[in-house]
Amino acid sequence: MNVLAVGMSHRSASVPMLERVSVPGTDLAKVLHELLRSPNVSETMVLSTCNRVEVYAVVETFHGGFGDVIGALSRHSGMDVAELSEHSYVHYSAAAVEHLFYVSAGLDSMVVGEAQILGQLRNAYATADAEGAIGRSLHELVQFALRRGWIERPGPADLPERALQVDQDLLDTPPGRPAADAPPERLDRFLVTAAIDLGPTRPRLVLGRGNRMPVL
Repeated sequence: MNVLAVGMSHRSASVPMLERVSVPGTDLAKVLHELLRSPNVSETMVLSTCNRVEVYAVVETFHGGFGDVIGALSRHSGMDVAELSEHSYVHYSAAAVEHLFYVSAGLDSMVVGEAQILGQLRNAYATADAEGAIGRSLHELVQFALRRGWIERPGPADLPERALQVDQDLLDTPPGRPAADAPPERLDRFLVTAAIDLGPTRPRLVLGRGNRMPVL
Protein backbone atom coordinates (compact mmCIF):
# COMPACT_ATOMS: atom_id res chain seq x y z
CA MET A 1 0.00 0.00 0.00
CA ASN A 2 1.04 3.60 -0.61
CA VAL A 3 0.04 7.05 0.52
CA LEU A 4 -2.06 9.19 -1.79
CA ALA A 5 -2.59 12.93 -1.33
CA VAL A 6 -5.36 14.68 -3.25
CA GLY A 7 -5.88 18.36 -2.62
CA MET A 8 -6.90 21.81 -3.66
CA SER A 9 -5.37 25.01 -2.31
CA HIS A 10 -5.08 28.74 -2.86
CA ARG A 11 -2.48 27.90 -5.49
CA SER A 12 -4.80 25.80 -7.62
CA ALA A 13 -8.33 27.10 -7.06
CA SER A 14 -10.33 30.24 -6.39
CA VAL A 15 -11.64 31.13 -2.95
CA PRO A 16 -15.29 30.39 -3.91
CA MET A 17 -14.27 26.93 -5.14
CA LEU A 18 -12.29 26.24 -1.97
CA GLU A 19 -15.32 27.23 0.09
CA ARG A 20 -17.46 24.70 -1.78
CA VAL A 21 -14.98 21.88 -1.28
CA SER A 22 -14.04 22.69 2.32
CA VAL A 23 -15.12 20.14 4.92
CA PRO A 24 -16.42 21.78 8.12
CA GLY A 25 -15.99 20.03 11.43
CA THR A 26 -19.62 18.91 11.43
CA ASP A 27 -19.08 16.99 8.17
CA LEU A 28 -15.63 15.55 8.82
CA ALA A 29 -16.81 12.29 10.38
CA LYS A 30 -19.23 11.68 7.53
CA VAL A 31 -16.57 12.24 4.86
CA LEU A 32 -13.99 10.14 6.72
CA HIS A 33 -16.36 7.19 7.04
CA GLU A 34 -17.38 7.45 3.40
CA LEU A 35 -13.72 7.29 2.43
CA LEU A 36 -13.12 4.31 4.71
CA ARG A 37 -16.00 2.47 3.05
CA SER A 38 -14.29 2.88 -0.31
CA PRO A 39 -12.80 -0.33 -1.72
CA ASN A 40 -9.28 1.07 -2.13
CA VAL A 41 -8.87 3.15 1.06
CA SER A 42 -7.71 1.62 4.34
CA GLU A 43 -6.66 4.76 6.25
CA THR A 44 -7.44 8.42 5.70
CA MET A 45 -7.23 11.96 7.06
CA VAL A 46 -8.82 15.19 5.83
CA LEU A 47 -6.98 18.49 6.28
CA SER A 48 -9.44 21.31 5.63
CA THR A 49 -8.51 24.96 6.24
CA CYS A 50 -9.46 28.29 4.69
CA ASN A 51 -6.60 27.92 2.20
CA ARG A 52 -6.59 24.20 1.43
CA VAL A 53 -8.54 20.96 1.41
CA GLU A 54 -6.41 17.83 1.29
CA VAL A 55 -7.17 14.16 1.69
CA TYR A 56 -4.36 11.83 2.70
CA ALA A 57 -5.13 8.16 2.28
CA VAL A 58 -3.40 4.80 2.37
CA VAL A 59 -4.62 3.09 -0.80
CA GLU A 60 -4.36 -0.23 -2.60
CA THR A 61 -3.73 1.30 -6.03
CA PHE A 62 -3.19 4.80 -7.38
CA HIS A 63 -6.07 4.92 -9.87
CA GLY A 64 -8.54 3.15 -7.61
CA GLY A 65 -7.60 5.32 -4.63
CA PHE A 66 -7.79 8.53 -6.64
CA GLY A 67 -11.23 7.59 -7.95
CA ASP A 68 -12.49 6.89 -4.43
CA VAL A 69 -11.12 10.17 -3.02
CA ILE A 70 -12.19 12.47 -5.85
CA GLY A 71 -15.62 10.80 -5.88
CA ALA A 72 -16.09 11.44 -2.16
CA LEU A 73 -15.09 15.09 -2.58
CA SER A 74 -17.45 15.43 -5.52
CA ARG A 75 -20.40 14.09 -3.56
CA HIS A 76 -19.55 16.28 -0.58
CA SER A 77 -19.15 19.51 -2.57
CA GLY A 78 -21.74 18.90 -5.28
CA MET A 79 -19.09 19.65 -7.90
CA ASP A 80 -18.49 17.61 -11.01
CA VAL A 81 -15.55 15.20 -10.86
CA ALA A 82 -14.03 16.72 -14.01
CA GLU A 83 -14.16 20.23 -12.54
CA LEU A 84 -12.65 19.05 -9.27
CA SER A 85 -9.87 17.21 -11.06
CA GLU A 86 -9.00 20.27 -13.13
CA HIS A 87 -8.25 22.32 -10.02
CA SER A 88 -6.77 19.57 -7.85
CA TYR A 89 -3.24 18.28 -7.38
CA VAL A 90 -2.29 14.68 -6.74
CA HIS A 91 0.80 13.21 -5.06
CA TYR A 92 1.52 9.53 -4.64
CA SER A 93 3.93 7.46 -2.56
CA ALA A 94 7.17 9.34 -1.79
CA ALA A 95 5.83 12.48 -3.46
CA ALA A 96 2.86 12.46 -1.05
CA VAL A 97 5.29 12.27 1.88
CA GLU A 98 7.28 15.17 0.46
CA HIS A 99 4.13 17.23 0.08
CA LEU A 100 2.98 16.60 3.66
CA PHE A 101 6.37 17.68 4.99
CA TYR A 102 6.26 20.75 2.78
CA VAL A 103 2.81 21.65 4.14
CA SER A 104 3.68 20.95 7.78
CA ALA A 105 6.72 23.21 7.49
CA GLY A 106 4.52 26.09 6.37
CA LEU A 107 6.34 26.24 3.04
CA ASP A 108 3.10 25.90 1.06
CA SER A 109 1.22 28.51 3.10
CA MET A 110 0.25 31.98 1.91
CA VAL A 111 2.57 33.30 4.62
CA VAL A 112 5.63 31.08 4.27
CA GLY A 113 6.74 29.55 7.56
CA GLU A 114 3.56 30.29 9.49
CA ALA A 115 2.98 27.92 12.39
CA GLN A 116 -0.84 27.73 12.34
CA ILE A 117 -0.77 24.85 9.89
CA LEU A 118 0.79 22.61 12.55
CA GLY A 119 -2.21 23.05 14.81
CA GLN A 120 -4.55 22.45 11.90
CA LEU A 121 -2.69 19.29 10.93
CA ARG A 122 -2.72 18.11 14.55
CA ASN A 123 -6.50 18.66 14.73
CA ALA A 124 -7.05 16.83 11.43
CA TYR A 125 -5.08 13.89 12.74
CA ALA A 126 -6.94 13.87 16.09
CA THR A 127 -10.33 13.89 14.37
CA ALA A 128 -9.39 11.09 11.97
CA ASP A 129 -7.95 9.07 14.83
CA ALA A 130 -11.10 9.52 16.91
CA GLU A 131 -13.15 8.22 13.97
CA GLY A 132 -10.98 5.14 13.58
CA ALA A 133 -9.52 6.32 10.27
CA ILE A 134 -5.86 6.30 11.34
CA GLY A 135 -3.77 3.15 11.21
CA ARG A 136 -0.10 2.55 11.76
CA SER A 137 0.96 3.96 8.39
CA LEU A 138 -0.65 7.39 8.67
CA HIS A 139 0.10 7.54 12.38
CA GLU A 140 3.82 7.20 11.85
CA LEU A 141 3.84 9.53 8.87
CA VAL A 142 1.81 12.36 10.44
CA GLN A 143 3.56 12.14 13.81
CA PHE A 144 6.91 12.30 12.09
CA ALA A 145 5.79 15.36 10.12
CA LEU A 146 4.55 17.05 13.31
CA ARG A 147 7.44 16.21 15.59
CA ARG A 148 10.35 16.20 13.19
CA GLY A 149 8.91 18.21 10.32
CA TRP A 150 10.69 21.46 10.97
CA ILE A 151 8.38 22.42 13.81
CA GLU A 152 10.95 24.92 14.99
CA ARG A 153 10.13 26.97 11.88
CA PRO A 154 13.72 27.49 10.69
CA GLY A 155 14.65 30.31 8.38
CA PRO A 156 15.67 29.48 4.77
CA ALA A 157 19.39 29.57 5.63
CA ASP A 158 18.86 26.92 8.34
CA LEU A 159 16.80 24.46 6.31
CA PRO A 160 19.56 22.17 4.96
CA GLU A 161 21.26 21.85 8.34
CA ARG A 162 17.97 21.26 10.16
CA ALA A 163 16.90 18.62 7.64
CA LEU A 164 20.17 16.75 7.99
CA GLN A 165 19.74 16.88 11.77
CA VAL A 166 16.32 15.24 11.36
CA ASP A 167 17.98 12.45 9.40
CA GLN A 168 20.67 12.01 12.06
CA ASP A 169 18.02 11.97 14.79
CA LEU A 170 16.30 9.10 12.99
CA LEU A 171 19.52 7.13 12.69
CA ASP A 172 20.42 7.72 16.35
CA THR A 173 16.98 6.93 17.82
CA PRO A 174 17.26 4.13 20.41
CA PRO A 175 14.73 1.26 20.56
CA GLY A 176 11.55 1.81 22.54
CA ARG A 177 10.91 5.39 21.46
CA PRO A 178 7.47 6.46 20.13
CA ALA A 179 6.57 5.58 16.56
CA ALA A 180 7.30 9.08 15.33
CA ASP A 181 10.90 8.73 16.53
CA ALA A 182 11.32 5.24 15.18
CA PRO A 183 14.52 4.17 13.42
CA PRO A 184 14.51 3.98 9.61
CA GLU A 185 13.36 0.38 9.36
CA ARG A 186 10.08 1.36 11.02
CA LEU A 187 9.42 3.94 8.33
CA ASP A 188 10.54 1.97 5.30
CA ARG A 189 7.31 2.59 3.43
CA PHE A 190 7.76 6.31 3.46
CA LEU A 191 11.26 7.53 4.17
CA VAL A 192 14.58 6.70 5.69
CA THR A 193 16.57 9.80 4.99
CA ALA A 194 15.39 13.36 4.54
CA ALA A 195 17.30 16.34 3.27
CA ILE A 196 16.39 19.58 1.64
CA ASP A 197 17.73 20.82 -1.65
CA LEU A 198 17.21 24.55 -1.88
CA GLY A 199 16.26 24.96 -5.52
CA PRO A 200 15.79 28.25 -7.36
CA THR A 201 12.01 28.28 -6.95
CA ARG A 202 11.14 26.33 -3.79
CA PRO A 203 12.84 24.09 -1.25
CA ARG A 204 12.48 20.45 -2.24
CA LEU A 205 12.62 17.42 -0.02
CA VAL A 206 14.90 14.66 -1.19
CA LEU A 207 13.83 11.27 0.10
CA GLY A 208 15.63 7.99 -0.19
CA ARG A 209 16.48 4.72 1.44
CA GLY A 210 19.95 4.03 2.78
CA ASN A 211 22.49 5.41 0.35
CA ARG A 212 19.93 5.83 -2.43
CA MET A 213 18.68 9.40 -2.58
CA PRO A 214 16.49 9.92 -5.66
CA VAL A 215 15.46 13.55 -6.10
CA LEU A 216 11.70 13.86 -6.28
